Amino acid sequence: KSTLAYLRISEMFRNCNNLASIPDGIFDSSLNITSAESVFYNCKNLKTVPTNLFKNNLNIKNFYAAFYNSGIISIPVGFFDGNNQAASFEFCFRNCVDLSSIPSHLFDNCPLITSFRGTFWNDGKIVNVPHGLLLNNPEVTTYESMFAGCSINKIPTDLFGEACSIATNFSNMFSGNVNSELPEGLFKYAISATNYSGVFYNCQATTIPNDLFAGNNA
Repeated sequence: KSTLAYLRISEMFRNCNNLASIPDGIFDSSLNITSAESVFYNCKNLKTVPTNLFKNNLNIKNFYAAFYNSGIISIPVGFFDGNNQAASFEFCFRNCVDLSSIPSHLFDNCPLITSFRGTFWNDGKIVNVPHGLLLNNPEVTTYESMFAGCSINKIPTDLFGEACSIATNFSNMFSGNVNSELPEGLFKYAISATNYSGVFYNCQATTIPNDLFAGNNA
């Protein structure tokens, strides 16, 4: 196959409410794509996506709102393994109200991510977050509203570890997760944090660990 020249697929299928499937290999020859912003935004009838949808698109930097308000019910294992240049996953899966799980290691091969703002915002069926989900993303500066409106029962202690050391914004990260228990040392390495506004807003945790934040674990 020859390589196609186009760089952007932003909003390519936005508001295609009747779209029910995506063919395998649709973007395989589009090696130069740099942005997939809102590519399947509001595709409410789209339930599944091919595992290798973006496998050959090594230059994509922007997944902003790619599946915002879509009907997807699951994310394939290794879905972003080929996207090691990706920097933004802002609102990527926001309002995916039927999405019920996040696969382990989803972002492991994306070390350049700078923003997880609203990535899973209002995905109310998500109750679990995989251990170490964000351990390989040391360039992130904001986690604002990343899991706001989910239904997480337990936040893993090793969610990001030292990878959160340059992040400044954790505002509303877990807002509305009414069943969340707060793990010890969650923000132990968040030494650059400046904003925790609403981070656990409307959560119903029964206790606050003494060493929840950086500097409190001496």
